[in-house]
Amino acid sequence: MRSSGPVQVRRATLEEAPVVAAVLHQSFAAYESLYTIEAYAATTPQTPQVKIRMKEGPVWVALHKGQIVGTASAVLDHAGVYVRGMGVLPTARRLGIGNSLLEEIERFAVATDNHLLYLSTTPFLAEAIRLYTAFGFRASHAGPHDLFGTRLITMEKKTLGSRDSLGASGVESLTTATFASLQRIAVNIKGMFMARVVNRTVIERYYNELWNTWNFALVDQLLNDQISFRGLPFRGSLGVEMRGRAAFRDYMRRVQSTFPDFHNRVEELVSENDRVVARLTHTGTHHGEILGMAPTGRRISYAGAAFFRVENSQISRGWVLGDMDGLRDQFKTETSRLPSTVR
Repeated sequence: MRSSGPVQVRRATLEEAPVVAAVLHQSFAAYESLYTIEAYAATTPQTPQVKIRMKEGPVWVALHKGQIVGTASAVLDHAGVYVRGMGVLPTARRLGIGNSLLEEIERFAVATDNHLLYLSTTPFLAEAIRLYTAFGFRASHAGPHDLFGTRLITMEKKTLGSRDSLGASGVESLTTATFASLQRIAVNIKGMFMARVVNRTVIERYYNELWNTWNFALVDQLLNDQISFRGLPFRGSLGVEMRGRAAFRDYMRRVQSTFPDFHNRVEELVSENDRVVARLTHTGTHHGEILGMAPTGRRISYAGAAFFRVENSQISRGWVLGDMDGLRDQFKTETSRLPSTVR
């Protein structure tokens, strides 16, 4: 734990994910009406998303008088260190907590030999922008400029070892043309990275909010009306194929009637350009006919692999493969034909 007067900053533990989520929600609650629904959800992740972020990079918490009052996280990328998920409780502001968190992130960047910090914020978070500016961040034209319909400002700061801190001899060894080329590459990489972040968020919400809470209202937000896969119908983990949102809702209802407590746990999530791949564990209690098996009341669990394409912050294609053999083994049946109720 690193201490700066009454403020201590340390890495968050997995058990503190609910507290981190609560701090972010309280930090941005006053601004919720200024975000689109999707942008606010991405800015204030729930506990499952926070746990996923902890696997992707460090998450810090700031303590004041022994209580967690602030948080921030970072992700390493080819362009540098992307700062995200930063929030301080309204009751704990103006205590230097934001500055202490940024100092810890910069130390992390230097320790990992990264020379650029960058982040995205919104124009209406004036106090946050003042903090970033005072810390040395400057506005960048690199983008992204939008998060689910909410305008963004991207800011960046060079850390120790960057071109600005090399000194005369170091700068002479790096020509202006070469450095300009590297800057253009970094801009492109940052843009691609942010696209991956947005697309990951769409898939996280697809499982954690739409499926795991049976939130049918999110279908219109997260799925394109023409969902398919390479021209083929969208395929669910139980082997059911469908086209369009109406058919997708029907599929959700059938799964809900078969497994009322159906839950999707995201084990791994990989995003590249407009493609997202997920490794999953599906669980539930068997209360409806499936795979020719009458309801057994048994708890089931089967593995899945999902392949998505995300365009304009919506899923446009999807193909999910569920381990049907493993599911059949749990029912102890050799039935291999899907009944009409789940086709």
